[in-house]
Amino acid sequence: MVTKVRKNSNSKSQSHEIDSSSTPFISKNVLFGSPQKLEEEDYNAIKDSDSYSNFKNIMFDVDKIDIDQAIVVKKQLTKIQILLRIFRTTKGKDKSAKLIKYFSDLTALILTKFNSYRMFKVQKTVQDLIKFPKLSFNPSKAIFATQVTKTIQPSKTQFFGNEGLAICFTKIAKQMAFFRHSMRFGWTYFNAMELYQQVTAKKNLHAYFSQFSESDFSLFLELYYNIVDDLLYMHKLNIWDNSSLKTELDKHDARSWYYQIILSLKSQYIKYCELNDMIMKKEIKRDMLLENKDNLINKYDDAALLHEIDELYKELDLIKLDLYRLGCDFAADSIDVFNLNVPKGTYAFFSFISGIIGFKMFWSTNKYE
Repeated sequence: MVTKVRKNSNSKSQSHEIDSSSTPFISKNVLFGSPQKLEEEDYNAIKDSDSYSNFKNIMFDVDKIDIDQAIVVKKQLTKIQILLRIFRTTKGKDKSAKLIKYFSDLTALILTKFNSYRMFKVQKTVQDLIKFPKLSFNPSKAIFATQVTKTIQPSKTQFFGNEGLAICFTKIAKQMAFFRHSMRFGWTYFNAMELYQQVTAKKNLHAYFSQFSESDFSLFLELYYNIVDDLLYMHKLNIWDNSSLKTELDKHDARSWYYQIILSLKSQYIKYCELNDMIMKKEIKRDMLLENKDNLINKYDDAALLHEIDELYKELDLIKLDLYRLGCDFAADSIDVFNLNVPKGTYAFFSFISGIIGFKMFWSTNKYE
């Protein structure tokens, strides 16, 4: 790896390139490695090289070191570029469709609970507003009575058709659910082939199950979910029709996804704890490096450690968001698994919050080039 070091304005304009593999003072990983001591014969061979003299001239002049050049600065994309990047991926389309689906479910529920047409209903007629004098023959009533009734008492025949806004949003939600299901269809074959290759690599089932790991269990659960999910998708396409089998598969679909959520919660929590411990160790290491301010290499490592700790904190924030998302999915799927008697819209509410968090995570991971 080649590390570029730039001089400041007081020095010459040309830049120097240092091959870290040929220096006796720094490790091959300049940013994250620790100094390593070479053997005497390797040291003598490197000392006579031209790169060593260039390194010596630069490394021992603090003013010539530009630490920012050692850290890769990522260019942040604009919001439109991020959206385009998200919508070009299948996962991004799924996240967006999930948001639209459960937003439509909640909107349809609100419209059925609170009639939006009540605000347009007026009890007064045009005659009351104009205040015609009372006559035995009222011309305004004779001319405008039918039109006033049509204007002030609107029927349910609206802009969206005879079904109304609530049914319109319900249809949108159903179409988004079908769209997401279509993007999931077909994973059974690929996961089945992966499982088959793992079993054949162990030569027999006994050897496979004797070394059964958590990743193998995760693949088995995913395959279980894919089989049930694909069968339900074929039911939506009217390939088969059996109401009792459909009811049973719905239960298995909820259970298989529930098991995957629990396993993901466990693995993500372990990652969170490990990453938290790693950050603490890095910060302790940085404090120890700062105690020796005369060591130039330690100064260089301090800047690298700051960058590394910052990246670890960003990763920790993503894991936190994923734990929140999985918590919402766990609460939503618990309703189906245990057949809980909850207010209508509870499932859609938790799924909508999960969709927001998932979209935020995907947005954060696509912010930079």
